[in-house]
Amino acid sequence: MIDLHVHTKFSDGNETLEQVLERAQALKMSAISITDHDTVAAYKKLQDPNIRKLFDGKILVGIELSTVMDGMLVHIKGFEFDWEKLERLNPQRTVGMKEFAEFTKQETIRNFKRLGVKEDFNSCKCLHELGLAVIQSAPMLPFSLDLSSKTTDNKVSVLAWRYLYKPNNPLTVPIEKIFMPSQEAIDLIRSCGGKAVIAHPAQYFDSMDKVLDKLLSKVDGIEVFHWSADSKLRDKLLKLCQENNLIMTGGTDFHACGKRDLNHEQIPEEMLKQFKKFI
Repeated sequence: MIDLHVHTKFSDGNETLEQVLERAQALKMSAISITDHDTVAAYKKLQDPNIRKLFDGKILVGIELSTVMDGMLVHIKGFEFDWEKLERLNPQRTVGMKEFAEFTKQETIRNFKRLGVKEDFNSCKCLHELGLAVIQSAPMLPFSLDLSSKTTDNKVSVLAWRYLYKPNNPLTVPIEKIFMPSQEAIDLIRSCGGKAVIAHPAQYFDSMDKVLDKLLSKVDGIEVFHWSADSKLRDKLLKLCQENNLIMTGGTDFHACGKRDLNHEQIPEEMLKQFKKFI
């Protein structure tokens, strides 16, 4: 069992690195990759032998960089790179999740005021809470939000990728002020000896084809297996990888033990053959 998309408390996960490793060990997993948003803090801590020994399996170095392509948020994953070099080359361009959440909150408050709606979101402590608050306040907006989805989590995701982090919408957050261009992130990962991968294409919703068309020739792979992609889309992404000689990755996008526990997506172990360096 493997999982190549795992978050910890170093970014927006609910579990510590130690808890994640212990959970992977309990599930008898063979390999994981810690892909925290915009930080390699987990790999610093993994240099401690007492931490590393909590999990017997392989650990593939990973990261999920927040980037901007044509004004919209696109996540670029990096694998098998020199994390110390990446940290040296990129000390000032990484915005932590707390800073990102605060930036989004203040810009959203500003947008609501501009639209003539008085709403205070300052009590929101994270992006998920902010998303829920915006959804609850949506009826007061002078336009409608199409958030049709089966679950609350998916509604928050739709809000983020269609309205907050995509240009030319009344609630657009100017993320180009804080995140690097997608091509710069790809170049950074490759300059550190790693492989750059387009993360969870399905989460870009109606912009998915645009993201794939623009970045397919520039990256090393695509995250094929992810909860947001149904079987039909997975088949399409698999075909794209095969036709373009790209690597395939996947994972649960783990944030906490629960409905999407480690290995929830049943990722094929053959994917490990695409990589050589493990911790």
